[in-house]
Amino acid sequence: MYPAYLKLYNALIDELIVAEIGNKSLLEKSEQGYQAAVRYWQMAENEIKGKGFVSEEEEITFYKTIKPLFTARIEFYSLLYQAVLFKPADAEKEIIFWQNELRRVVVFRSANAEFIQYYENCNTEYDEQYYLRKNSPPPDPQWYRIYNSAGYTVSKDAQTAAVIAHSLYHQFIQMQLVQGNSKFIIQNSKQ
Repeated sequence: MYPAYLKLYNALIDELIVAEIGNKSLLEKSEQGYQAAVRYWQMAENEIKGKGFVSEEEEITFYKTIKPLFTARIEFYSLLYQAVLFKPADAEKEIIFWQNELRRVVVFRSANAEFIQYYENCNTEYDEQYYLRKNSPPPDPQWYRIYNSAGYTVSKDAQTAAVIAHSLYHQFIQMQLVQGNSKFIIQNSKQ
């Protein structure tokens, strides 16, 4: 990864770790994570706007691997924030809620299976079509996001970020289910 982006990404991860170990609520952590991801993405975007790309290979690398490091975090914290708002307080209902969220991830993966397979297998056959601005049609409106700046967006921007974000969210849900099942078992053993 290019040094300037690596420095920004590491700073983002450091900030997210500090937020995670604090005594804030999950809602506050998701808000803080979202804000940090947006802020660091804007810094990375300004970096590329100032420099541009020296080759098509560099442009593909940026849109396929670098930009999603930041934008996937924006997507992840959006998913997390929404979940925290709707999560029930009751332990039994919370388990059902997270099971339903897990099904949402499965539906997403199913609906995007072809692209997910392409991306996760590190295929390159369509990279010029997916990750070069000159070959990308305007992004599908369903994939419009806050980080899609005019002139700095490719057709698979948001979908790439969403794939990574849903993987992060899947891991988070699994942790919540383990914790939720433990809480439920403990609560019921006390009765």
